[in-house]
Amino acid sequence: MRKHSIARLGFAGLVSILVTGCPAADPAGGDDVQQEQPDAGGMGSGSGSGSGMGSGSGSDACPLATTLGDLGSQMAWKANRCSVPGSGGTKKWYRLSAAVPGSAGDYIQLDLWQNLGAYTGAVTTGEHAITGNETDYVNCGVCARAVGDKGTDAVKEYFAHGGTVNVTSITTTLSATLTDLSLVEVNLTSQQPIANGCTAMLTNIAISGTIVDVGGTGGGGGNGGGGGSCPERVGD
Repeated sequence: MRKHSIARLGFAGLVSILVTGCPAADPAGGDDVQQEQPDAGGMGSGSGSGSGMGSGSGSDACPLATTLGDLGSQMAWKANRCSVPGSGGTKKWYRLSAAVPGSAGDYIQLDLWQNLGAYTGAVTTGEHAITGNETDYVNCGVCARAVGDKGTDAVKEYFAHGGTVNVTSITTTLSATLTDLSLVEVNLTSQQPIANGCTAMLTNIAISGTIVDVGGTGGGGGNGGGGGSCPERVGD
C-alpha cells in the first residue's frame, strides 16, 4: 500500500488493520537496480490433521539479527529519485537501500519525502534525529526502514524509532549514513508497530549509489510518465 493511501485510512482504519493481523507482503514489480536480487522463496502450504498446525509460516521467528552492529560502507541496492504520487513528476522523493551482508533477503532502506516530517520543503542534505514525526510512516520525511527474509512467507518489516540519519548527497549520487538505529517490527500493510514484535539495533551503515530516476514529468495522472513509479515496499 502506498504512503499517500495509508494517510487516507485514518486512525480507525489503522486500528482495524492491526486487530485483524498481518497480511503477507505484496511482491512489487522490478525496476532499475544496481545489484542482482536474491531469488525469492516460495510460499509454504499444507494442513495439520489433528495437530492444529498449518505449515510455511515461521512468523514467530525474528529474521533480522537483534544486534546488527556496524555494517560499514555498502554499495546501494537501490538509489532512486522518484516522482511523488499525484505530482505529475514535479515533486520528488528518494529511496536508498542496501543488502545486509551475509543475510539473504535482509535490507536496510532510507526513504526521504519532501514536505513531510523534517522537511518543510524539498529534500536536502543534512543530519536528522529519528524522533517525533520521523518515527511514523505516514508523517515521516526521513524514514529509516528494514526488512528481513524478503521474498519468503516469513518476511517481517521494521521501522526506526530512534537514531540519526545524515544525508550527504542527493545530486548524481545518493548517499547517507544511518547511526544507532533502534528498529521495531511493523505491520506489513499499515506500517504501524506490532506490540511485543521483533526488534533490532543497527550501530552504523553508510550507503551510497548513483541515482536512477524513476517516473517523469509526462502528462496524465499518477506519478507522471516515462518511467513508471517507485514501489514503496522495503527492498523492492
